Amino acid sequence: MRLAEIENLLSRTADFEVEILVDPSADDVLEDLTIQFTRDTPPSITPISCIFTRCGEPNHDGIAKATMRTSVTEFITNSIEFGEDPYMILQRVKDATDTATTAAAVEFMRTNEFETAQISPISAELQRTKLDL
Repeated sequence: MRLAEIENLLSRTADFEVEILVDPSADDVLEDLTIQFTRDTPPSITPISCIFTRCGEPNHDGIAKATMRTSVTEFITNSIEFGEDPYMILQRVKDATDTATTAAAVEFMRTNEFETAQISPISAELQRTKLDL
């Protein structure tokens, strides 16, 4: 896959299902979550361009399932910064996008050396499921 093709695929916007800590006392939970990722991030986290479009009810720990709309690249880099497992990141990309975009995400993560040791087994898994890498 060529670099330009990878960049084009990863610049696409997708809806990613995430589990996130929510503040149930916020006036507008979706707006509060969006602000947390776009402007009010922790010191080591880069703000991203995103919007939360849905948020379920939080469980007893305050965690809710939510939908985040952002580019694939920003989703990957933000998830890595938050310390999420590379396999889970790619699984979420796979759930939110198509086969070509998932393959581009694998290449992007491999090229940028995000936990390369964990990405190789993912590539093998994707190949077993007949994704065109």
